Amino acid sequence: MNAKPDISRLADSSPIQGEFQILTDAEAAYRIGQDGNGKNGVVGYLSWVAERHPQIFFTVLLINLPPLENAESDTPEEPRRTIEEINQWFPPTRSA
Repeated sequence: MNAKPDISRLADSSPIQGEFQILTDAEAAYRIGQDGNGKNGVVGYLSWVAERHPQIFFTVLLINLPPLENAESDTPEEPRRTIEEINQWFPPTRSA
């Protein structure tokens, strides 16, 4: 099944620029999820992109990973987060 998520319901009447656009994009990814209905939130959406558009996914990944790898930190390494923990960062989907 190669269904595309329907993001038309997420459209806002006023354009948002800059850092607020990033938050809007992340919320949209959370709401779309893996199945177009929010399954697994942001992680699900990124899995969907990686599966159906690997060239785009890995290009974005390669652009964003090197700065993260070179960053130095004095903080101890944190354990990996679960899908549920990551999705808690986003507000629950409002019903129409």
